[in-house]
Amino acid sequence: MIYVKYIAVLAFGVLAITYLLWYLRRIRRDHFQKLSIEKLLALKEDSRAKLYLNTQALRQIISILLAKENKKNRRALLNLACGRISAFKNFLDKNSKLKTLGNILFPEKIEELPPADKAVWFLSQNQIKEAEKIIENLADKGLSQYAKARKRFVQGWIFLRDGDMLSASQCAAEAATLFAEQKAFVEEAQALLLNGTIYRLSCVEDVALMMFDSAAKIFRFYKDSQGEAETLGNKGMLWVLQEKFEEAEKDFEQALSLCPIHKNKILTISILNQQALLKILCGQYKQAKGLLKQSEKIGKQRHFISGLAFSAELSAHILFADNKKADAAKEARKAAKLYKQDNNLSACFESLYLQALALFEAEQTDEAEKILRELIDQAKNKQSSFHLAGAYNLMGLIFWRREKIKQAKVWFQEAAALEQKNDRYTGAATDYADIGLLEFQKGNLEEARKNFKTALDYAEIYGKNKLSEILKAKISELKI
Repeated sequence: MIYVKYIAVLAFGVLAITYLLWYLRRIRRDHFQKLSIEKLLALKEDSRAKLYLNTQALRQIISILLAKENKKNRRALLNLACGRISAFKNFLDKNSKLKTLGNILFPEKIEELPPADKAVWFLSQNQIKEAEKIIENLADKGLSQYAKARKRFVQGWIFLRDGDMLSASQCAAEAATLFAEQKAFVEEAQALLLNGTIYRLSCVEDVALMMFDSAAKIFRFYKDSQGEAETLGNKGMLWVLQEKFEEAEKDFEQALSLCPIHKNKILTISILNQQALLKILCGQYKQAKGLLKQSEKIGKQRHFISGLAFSAELSAHILFADNKKADAAKEARKAAKLYKQDNNLSACFESLYLQALALFEAEQTDEAEKILRELIDQAKNKQSSFHLAGAYNLMGLIFWRREKIKQAKVWFQEAAALEQKNDRYTGAATDYADIGLLEFQKGNLEEARKNFKTALDYAEIYGKNKLSEILKAKISELKI
């Protein structure tokens, strides 16, 4: 019996030592991994290129190098941890066992990448159509959890570009969860930033703020000033949405201090544009023009299509506010073309709508109708109703101006139906208010009253607000 106890104690001791050795090796691996990620992220200027980072491949390479202690392996790890990336890449290229993993970590032969990684690579290069083709033919079955997370991340971006916010948020949330489970924390932060952007655009402000704060914390841990700056820029846009302009300005300034122009021109362009938008909303058009001038200059040097498109869109808004409607329409058209070139259809539709609105205000209803029909034709097969509903409403206004009341009402009803379907209550309130005004003009007071009541009900779903006050004042004015 005593021998059994001795054997049990010995076995326990062996297991404890084995576990301790495994744990110490894991600590070393995680330490090298953190240092390596910091150096890899510091190399990337284009924030979009950082989307490609593959923590799983990096972890596997470090584990293999630590498993066999020799001079070459130690030197390779030291080169990686110290940021001597060229020397580390040369080592991987000469090592037959690590060559495949090396190509995944530093893609050169793109055709040899696994499908999910290839899709992320194309996304990082803004080749959205190529990424979409791969994802459409990539089944979940047989994918590792990490590869599945990569797939969901790309899907989130694609759905966002198409304006399908619900599907985009579902994919981004799943990607963030899967990345966290795989301890791919930088990729998790990227997914959180994506999801925060989706919620910001969907006006779900509290959730967006939580996502941005979580992403910023991870980027800060890895000393990724560019990732943190990008997150702060998005957070600043969230404050703009809430009309908290002082908070927005502070975040924009902090973002620029974290990532000045010599570090990342593309991120600087984005933040300058965001600051310009803030100035426009504050009515400070002169300052906004100055910021856009800086942004456009750097954008042309860097040939950054997305930044140039946003600059053009903001310039169109300034011209519209200055009552230069024809010039605003031209600038909006320019923005739409650039967005289309950048494969950003959602922003392209917004710019086309702005162009049509400017033409409508300039009394060029035929041209406005032509642009809207172009928008409707392109957007009708997309999931989101946002652009279609806005286009339908403006078409209603065009036909109303032409005194074609029946056609105008049909357009307004189509707009309202789309807004209701997608729970966009403010838009539905506006559409029903327009129908109410039409009915009032025709002398149908009871119908006008019903539509105004419906409009008011939708406007107050989340409580009393400016729109509901305007509607009440209009109802009182019309005495219906």
